[in-house]
Amino acid sequence: MTKLFKKNEKETEKMKDFFCMNNPFGYQWKGVFEYKDYKILHDIIPEENKLVKHISVSRKDNKEIEEKELNIICNHFLGEKYTIDNFSFIKGINAWEVKNSEI
Repeated sequence: MTKLFKKNEKETEKMKDFFCMNNPFGYQWKGVFEYKDYKILHDIIPEENKLVKHISVSRKDNKEIEEKELNIICNHFLGEKYTIDNFSFIKGINAWEVKNSEI
């Protein structure tokens, strides 16, 4: 059985330098992951004395992001409770973990 999500070590290192140079907020960089033809950028954001998981999801060739696949990605990286920033599903979305106390 193959893993659904593969960490792209080369892209992770390349993006880590960029991420750290442009990060005045203390975000914690986790890496670049691939799933089918999706690219996931994963970090953790400190927010009001707690950490919130965050992902940016895009698809090769700017294809529309499929809702079913997005749910698989979000559940894997963020858990069952998350919020999505952009519902157009074109070019990319941002999603954040929702803590239990926020529901």
